[in-house]
Amino acid sequence: SRGLGDVYKRQEFYCNCSKERVAMAIMSVGKDEIDQMIEEGNPIEVKWHCCNTAYNFSIDDLKHLRELCEKRR
Repeated sequence: SRGLGDVYKRQEFYCNCSKERVAMAIMSVGKDEIDQMIEEGNPIEVKWHCCNTAYNFSIDDLKHLRELCEKRR
């Protein structure tokens, strides 16, 4: 007789998130929203919804993302 372990193979979860992907998501909100985040003066933490990994962005990181938004125009 076969046990449940034989029938149900272990499923592994893999998330392909990265800080770069999260940065792209932040940039997608636009320059004005990023400016507002910068004006608030606090670093931000973004948790990726699939794996709950936290990514932190400093004010300098946000300023860099804003510059990249401006270059995309």
